[in-house]
Amino acid sequence: MYSKYQRNKALQLYEQCSSVSMIIQKLGYPSRMQLYKWIKNKDNPRGKLPQGEPVSSESVEQLKAQMKDMQLELDILKETLNVLKKDPGIVLPIVKTGF
Repeated sequence: MYSKYQRNKALQLYEQCSSVSMIIQKLGYPSRMQLYKWIKNKDNPRGKLPQGEPVSSESVEQLKAQMKDMQLELDILKETLNVLKKDPGIVLPIVKTGF
C-alpha cells in the first residue's frame, strides 16, 4: 500500500512527463497497473463521488411508481407459476421454457 504522498508524487511526475515507464523507473514504485489506476482515478479520489445532476422529486416519485408496478408484475408471475405447478396436467418443461 502506498501513502498519499507517494501517490501524489507519482501523479505529479506523470503530469510532467506522461511516461509511465519513466515514472516507475525513477521512483521504483508503483507497479504499472497501480499507476494506471491512479491516473484513471486522479480526478475522483477514493471516497468521493463525482457531482451528479440534481433529481426532481417528480422523477423520484415516477421511478417509485414504476418500481411498484414492476414488483406487482413479478408477484403476479410468481403466483401464476405456483398455481401452474400445482396442476397435475401441466408439463413443467413447457412452462419453464415458454413453449
